[in-house]
Amino acid sequence: MRSGSVLRGLLGPLAFVGLLVAGFLFGQRLERKAEAQGFETVETDRFAFQLGGAAQGWEAFLDPRWEQLLADRLARLDDFLADDPEGPLRVADALAELSFIEELGAPHVIWPDGIEVPLKLRRPVACVAWRGAFYPVAVDWQGEGGPRGVLLPGASSTPPAFGGGYLPVLGGVTGRLDGVWLEEPSLVAALSVADSMWYELDAEGVDRLGRVVIDATRDREASIEEPGTRLELEGGRIVYWGRSPAIGAAGERASADKWRDLSAALALLDPGATDPVRDWTLVDLRWDDSPITWR
Repeated sequence: MRSGSVLRGLLGPLAFVGLLVAGFLFGQRLERKAEAQGFETVETDRFAFQLGGAAQGWEAFLDPRWEQLLADRLARLDDFLADDPEGPLRVADALAELSFIEELGAPHVIWPDGIEVPLKLRRPVACVAWRGAFYPVAVDWQGEGGPRGVLLPGASSTPPAFGGGYLPVLGGVTGRLDGVWLEEPSLVAALSVADSMWYELDAEGVDRLGRVVIDATRDREASIEEPGTRLELEGGRIVYWGRSPAIGAAGERASADKWRDLSAALALLDPGATDPVRDWTLVDLRWDDSPITWR
C-alpha cells in the first residue's frame, strides 16, 4: 500500500507524538557473576529485562511470553568474549528479528562479562481475530510503502484488556494472515481509528466504550449514503464513523471531535446521567451534531 503526501503529512506528527507519549524504553542486560574460569565470556542464555522509562499507562503491558521468546532467541546464540566486536552485533541482529521490538540502540559492552542493549517495544493499539484467538497489533507509520500493522505475539481467547479498557478488534479480516505485516488498506484504516482512540479518549471514555469492533472494509467508499467505517459496540449499538484518519480526506471531521461526541453518547447510558436512562442503537459521527437513533 502506498500513501500520498496528505497521509504522510497527517501521520508524521502522530508518529513523533507516539514516541514521546506512548513509547516504551527498556534496557536489557546480558550478564552473570564473574567466575574463576571464563571470566570475560558473555553468556547469552542469562539476562535481565529491565523497564527503564515507559510512559504512564503503558508500562503494565509487557506480555511475559515476549520475554520468553526473547530468551529462546538469545539462547540460540553462541557465547562470546567481551572483547569480540562481532558478538554484540550478533545479539542486535537476533533481537531485530522479533516483531515486538520497534527500535534498537547500539549494544554496549559492560566489562568484564556483560552487554547492554537499549530497545523500545512496540505499543499495541488493537487486536485481530485469527484461528479462534486474538493477537495484539501495533502500527508502523514508517513502513516500507506506507503505514502498516505489525502482528505481535501473545494470543488470548478474548480481546486483551489494556489501558483501562480493551484493545479494539480489527474487523473485516478474511483469508490467511501470512507473516507479521498487515498491509491490507482496510486494516490500516481500522488501525488509524484505533490509534486515535488511545489519544483522544480519557480513561473514563475508554471504560465506557467497552469492547469494540472497527470495520473499515468500506472506508474508501464513504459518502452521504455509505457510512464508511463502522464501529460495532456491545449491546448491538452501531457507530457510523465516516472516513478514517488514514485517508485524511478534506472536510472530514477531526477524530478528536468524533470521539468526544461518542463519549458523550455513551455517557447517556450511565444510570446516573438521565432519569430514565435513554438507550440508543446508532450514532452518526459524520455530522457536526452527531445525530442519535434512540432504541
